[in-house]
Amino acid sequence: MTDAREQLDERYLEAQLRDELGPQPDLSERVLRAVYAKPRRVVPPPRRVPRWKPLAAAAGVLIAAGLATYSLVNFLPEHFKPQRHTEQAERPKHPLPDIAPRAPHPKPEPQPAPNDSEDTVPEPEVEPAPGPQPTKTHTGPFPVPDFPRPPKKPDDQVSGDDPEGPVGPLPKDPGLTDPPESWPDPKKPKYADPNKGTPTPAKRAVLVAAWKGDSIRISRQDTDGKWTEEERVKSGEAFEICAGDRIKPKGSAEFTLVDGTLLRLDGEITFGGEESRIAVALNDGALYADTAAPLTVTKDEIVASITGVAVVEERLHGMDVFCVGGRVSAGEDFLMAGFQARLEKDGFGRDRNITWQDVQREFRFLKDTPQRLVLCESMDESPKGVFGGEVADGMLAGDTDSDTGIGFYLREPHELNVGDVVRFRVRLEKSAELILQFGTVADDNWRNKLGSVRGGEWIEMELPLAELFKTLDPSEKARPGMELKFFQLHPEDARAHIEIDWVEIVHRP
Repeated sequence: MTDAREQLDERYLEAQLRDELGPQPDLSERVLRAVYAKPRRVVPPPRRVPRWKPLAAAAGVLIAAGLATYSLVNFLPEHFKPQRHTEQAERPKHPLPDIAPRAPHPKPEPQPAPNDSEDTVPEPEVEPAPGPQPTKTHTGPFPVPDFPRPPKKPDDQVSGDDPEGPVGPLPKDPGLTDPPESWPDPKKPKYADPNKGTPTPAKRAVLVAAWKGDSIRISRQDTDGKWTEEERVKSGEAFEICAGDRIKPKGSAEFTLVDGTLLRLDGEITFGGEESRIAVALNDGALYADTAAPLTVTKDEIVASITGVAVVEERLHGMDVFCVGGRVSAGEDFLMAGFQARLEKDGFGRDRNITWQDVQREFRFLKDTPQRLVLCESMDESPKGVFGGEVADGMLAGDTDSDTGIGFYLREPHELNVGDVVRFRVRLEKSAELILQFGTVADDNWRNKLGSVRGGEWIEMELPLAELFKTLDPSEKARPGMELKFFQLHPEDARAHIEIDWVEIVHRP
């Protein structure tokens, strides 16, 4: 470009600037940018193709080619598929007789088809129609008759020389025998003796002899330990309470155990143990126990043994124990009669004095005093021995006076305990003063005067045995441990006809 051309361009530029900006224009870079900063067309750079897209395209082509090949192979006519002949497929269905060997047939030479060319497509083979087929035999130099093989069974033994799998059970060596149960039946229990049959579960011990109340619910566990079985039993209905049964009465109920222990329940318990050592788990509420043998009561991990009379009440972290008679033991710790304390994992807490009246005020279900039956002599059966009368029509009756009296010997001597009370049902022909007397194994007589008894009606009478005194020494009172052997009634200074229905001894707290 020449200088004249450059000067012309500069003058033209200056003229334009004067038109736009006026005289003496500011030709600084800022002004020039403001004036000539017009939008320009920007050419975008070429799009970048990610490197993985060509690889993905190639993979897609390969997958498409593979699918096309798979379709061609599976949908071509049957004659284009490779024919797989096995020795098993060529064997006849029926055995053939032995045949003489014959010379092998010469291998036929291939004959050219008419108009043979590269474009000629071989005709498909026609499958033979169903029916008897010609038998193919071995064509080698040593022909072998082809016999059928037995059908394959799961129990067939596999021979290592046969690549086709099991062909039948191997012959047994006559000198060997299989051990017993060499092929056990999976349906039979393991180690079960087939001669004894399936073992039956042991029968559970029945722990309750009798009960009184409105109704009770008996829950039992199944084999999985779930409480699924539930039976409601009303008063007078047949029942069976065994170890493992959970009992919940409607209101409260009394249970006489097989060992003679009396329970009164206002809550829920689960029976356990066995006949000689009964145990109960206190699940809820309170339990009164008057034991004839030691009774184990558990609550979670806390265990108490009651020997005597006690009330236990379920608490959050233990049990409240009210010992009325005897003692309650927890390991090496124990609580004596007349005291109450909280029993927890570390033993009994602080105790306090109580009376039976305090316990009855504490628990409403004990408002009427429970009584455990210790001995019962019914005149329906003849006692061990009678005197002063005879047993007839379910009663002992006879005419007696103050010297002889009427009575019978107990079937078993009874050891006197604190709280024992004698109860009996008697009828006099006419009113008279009546005296009750017991004889002991030590040949002592102990008595008490009952007072005037009205004649002509049946009357139930009772007397605490602790009120007996010695006949020859009225100042000596009866004491625990005495063994009573006979029961006797006689009028005082008179003669009377006396009838006795039954006699029993009960225990009260």
